[in-house]
Amino acid sequence: MRGRSQSFLVRGSDGACYVAKFANNPLGNRTLINECIVSDLLTALRVATPDLAILHLGDCCQGREELYFSTNTRESIVSGLHLGSKCPVNPDAVAIFDFLPRALYSRLGNLADLGVVFAFDEWAAHVDNRQFIFARLKGSCFTAWAIDNGMCFGKDWTLTPNALYASPRCFDIYSYCDLEESARRGTHLIEALPAAELYAAHRKIPRDWFGAGDDIALNTMLETLRKRQQDLVAIHEQVAVARELRNLASRAARSRPQRSLAFSDAGARREK
Repeated sequence: MRGRSQSFLVRGSDGACYVAKFANNPLGNRTLINECIVSDLLTALRVATPDLAILHLGDCCQGREELYFSTNTRESIVSGLHLGSKCPVNPDAVAIFDFLPRALYSRLGNLADLGVVFAFDEWAAHVDNRQFIFARLKGSCFTAWAIDNGMCFGKDWTLTPNALYASPRCFDIYSYCDLEESARRGTHLIEALPAAELYAAHRKIPRDWFGAGDDIALNTMLETLRKRQQDLVAIHEQVAVARELRNLASRAARSRPQRSLAFSDAGARREK
């Protein structure tokens, strides 16, 4: 798969397909911890995001030799516990896209989720481009799922105030929804999150993913995140910035051809 964490599309023993992100990946195990926490929080905010599972990679797994990191050398992925993001549809039967052409935005059934994700990314100091995947579940309507949350909570869990991170493609789809209204709804949902929701995922994360000092650093970060719940003014400021940037992105998008990527043929392989 594309991306710096070097994930793979795999099939689990349950027959389901997962995007597997592995322990000791080039971006570090904190990205796996982040994925678990953000998945719980987005679900609590009623935003569509793929279900997560802990995957066990054994020495005798079929296709084991195809799982490796490409760094300066070819580095085998160790056996043990890893993270799986479950494909929301069967990729053998339904195409999954990494963006929609603008002409299909009106057929997106959960368009209001996008502004909630926008507000969440500001609150959680997401320092990478926001990504969604899209698939058609029933009839002619599409659903968007927020994915790739490993770079939330700032660099090294510092929650440093961030610049507005979203690709021109994201701003183009933001321009189609009522960003101001849905982001306002997102801030209200964030403010109403019980403190217990922030800590719920912590108890389910494999201990093997924690390094020295990570427990203390994570608890400190979550406490800071909790305090930021009541100080979401920056989100509204970023909406104003987004209003200008999305218009630029929208004009740029209309002036160039669009391409999409569909995932299929599930197996342990990397997309080129």
